[in-house]
Amino acid sequence: MLIVGWLLLSPRLRRTPSPADRRSDLAQARQIVAEHGGDTLGYFALRDDKSRFFTGDCVVAYDVRDGVCLVSPDPIGPPDQHALAWAQSTAFADRHGWPVTVVGAAESWLPVYQAAGMHPVYLGDEAIVDCASFSLEGRSMKSLRGAYNRVRKAGYTVRFHDPATLPADLKGELRFLATQSRQGGAERGFSMTLSRLFEPTDTGLLLAVAYGPDGRPAGFCHWIPAADIAGWSEPPPLSWSFSNMID
Repeated sequence: MLIVGWLLLSPRLRRTPSPADRRSDLAQARQIVAEHGGDTLGYFALRDDKSRFFTGDCVVAYDVRDGVCLVSPDPIGPPDQHALAWAQSTAFADRHGWPVTVVGAAESWLPVYQAAGMHPVYLGDEAIVDCASFSLEGRSMKSLRGAYNRVRKAGYTVRFHDPATLPADLKGELRFLATQSRQGGAERGFSMTLSRLFEPTDTGLLLAVAYGPDGRPAGFCHWIPAADIAGWSEPPPLSWSFSNMID
C-alpha cells in the first residue's frame, strides 16, 4: 500500500525531448520573446537548459530542481493571456506533482501570482542606469571614480561588439577566459546566463570586452536586449520572488 501511495504522489520525471523538439520549442519561444519579452529577464527564457510550456500565445520557461518547478523569468506573452497562461501552467505542474516557485518575478505579476494562492518574498530591486546622463562627478561617486581612474591609468580599455558576429580568434580567447571563473565545464546561474556564448541566432545582444595593457582580452560581460528600457540588461539581482510553498 505504501508503495502504491508513493507512486501516486511522488513527483513525475519529465520526458526528455528529442533534439528536434528542443529546436522547435526554442524557435517558437524566440518568436514570443521577440514580440513580448522586453523586460530585463525575458531573454533568459531562451536558455538551453530550460524546458518550456506553451499555452495560447505565451511561453513559460522552467526547470525542475529537486522536485520543485522553478519558473524564471515570468511567463511571456500578451498581457490579456497572463492569468490563463499561469493557471494552465500550474495545472501542468500539478499533474506532475511539482510545487511551483517563481525566481526573480516582476512586481507587475504580483496580482496574478497572489490570486493563484502564492506568497511574495521581497529580495531587492533592480538598478537601471541611464548611460546618457550617468556621471562620475560628485562626492557620492568618489569611490567609483577612483576605481575607474586606477583601471584607466593601468592601461585597460573597453570595446563593444556584436557577439553574433565575432571573429574566430576573439571567440577563442573569450571562451578560454570563461573557463577561468567557473567550476567544471558547465555555465551556471539558472536564470542569469544563456548557457551558451556567441551564437549567430542570438541577435540583438551586446558584448563588452575589457582589454589589458597588452591589448589582449582580460574580461567580458554579456548583455541581453531589454526593449522595455530601450537598452540592455546584465544579470541583475533578483527583484521579487513568489512561492506557493510559503505560508
